[in-house]
Amino acid sequence: MKNIAIIGQIQQELQKSQVLNLVNKIKEEAGEDCHIFCNGSGMFSWAPQLEKQVEMLFDCGIDVLFLGEQAISRTAGRNIIGKTDFCIIRPANLSNKSPGCGIKKVKFGDDEMWLISLVDGSGKVPAVPAAFEIEKFFENKKDQLPVFININGTEFRYKEALVWKICEYSNNAIVFGNGSGFRIDSEVIESDDFLIKSIFIPDVGAVVTQNSIGGVSPNLWWKKNVEKIPINMVPEFGILKCDYCVIFFENIKKIQKILHKTVKI
Repeated sequence: MKNIAIIGQIQQELQKSQVLNLVNKIKEEAGEDCHIFCNGSGMFSWAPQLEKQVEMLFDCGIDVLFLGEQAISRTAGRNIIGKTDFCIIRPANLSNKSPGCGIKKVKFGDDEMWLISLVDGSGKVPAVPAAFEIEKFFENKKDQLPVFININGTEFRYKEALVWKICEYSNNAIVFGNGSGFRIDSEVIESDDFLIKSIFIPDVGAVVTQNSIGGVSPNLWWKKNVEKIPINMVPEFGILKCDYCVIFFENIKKIQKILHKTVKI
């Protein structure tokens, strides 16, 4: 099993040079052949040139793009996940009329795995309870492949409860969260000599311009969200603060270590 790198939620449009620098930095830590996952929820919610941004991420070496409820909040997002050949995973517990897929079995070289995205219900888009979706998946799962589950939202207690529930079904699952924008280090749940029972990363963090608020200048953010002035949000460009973690595998069922880092690009 190759090492897996998980990048924090991308909250704004990025420049190609920034993404390349970040990918190169990660590969220095995790190895050239690592698999790189990221979450593009913030970018999907308001990036003006969304299609170009998505293409650029995959061109720069991203393997999987997970999404939250923002996946279907805009026509541009729905069009992309409905027609693209890229590995994009929108929440499985949104309406079954939503484009794209929320559960996918993928193969990268010799590594085969399940990828799942879920929302925890803390957002505005109606969703089936994530627990129902998890129960249905594991009841129908017939293989021993590892499962990577991205839970989007800010209900930390619900995320913790889901991890406990997942432990009942799987001894080879890694659960990571997005939503708060702040990196929270991982926990090994019910481990035995670091054999995976469940690895829980409550929040991977964010990729966002330093000194901004969600990628927007504090002044613009305040005017729109506090003073309620109807202005267009534009990205704040500058030095990026990038959170990520790397899961180092000894084999498919044994993790060697987990590294959490924040770098500036």
